[in-house]
Amino acid sequence: MRAAQSDIYIDRRGRRYRQMSFEQRAKLRKKYRANVPGWRHPAIGYIVAVPLIGLVTFGNWYLSKMLGQNAFPSSTFVVVILLIALLWGVGPSLLAIAAGCLSLDYFNIKPYGIIGFDNVQQIIQLAPFVVSGLIIALITAQRERARLQALATEQELQSYAEELEATNRQLQDANHAKDHF
Repeated sequence: MRAAQSDIYIDRRGRRYRQMSFEQRAKLRKKYRANVPGWRHPAIGYIVAVPLIGLVTFGNWYLSKMLGQNAFPSSTFVVVILLIALLWGVGPSLLAIAAGCLSLDYFNIKPYGIIGFDNVQQIIQLAPFVVSGLIIALITAQRERARLQALATEQELQSYAEELEATNRQLQDANHAKDHF
């Protein structure tokens, strides 16, 4: 049977969706999380984010000692944030952005060795890094939402296929009963 008209809504693009209850959405998220490998759990991402940022900080420091002043120290941090966002999600990437800001402020923005965002020039120097990191986190959040929406659509199609199969069986039984009669 088809869903009642009150269960279906149409989005801005004209696509029809069945509304899900909070319990159905929670079950769907649990099902999605069950299919994700253990090492990709966000808790692991929080644990791994800080050492990765520390490793990049040390790498930037080492390169600046070997080659002189690094013109774009935040570029390696952005790559690490992208990696963390793709593997572990939005939360660990936001932690990596915060840790990267502190690291860049302490090691790469003058005066060195002082953490403080009291100078407008320090904030302006960190702004591109923060904006690019937030864009990466936003894109990752949209990707996760689209993945969950695809899973919900797949689940809805599966239930609709089962309903059609049951209706088809009923029609075949009625046809056999008619022939038998």
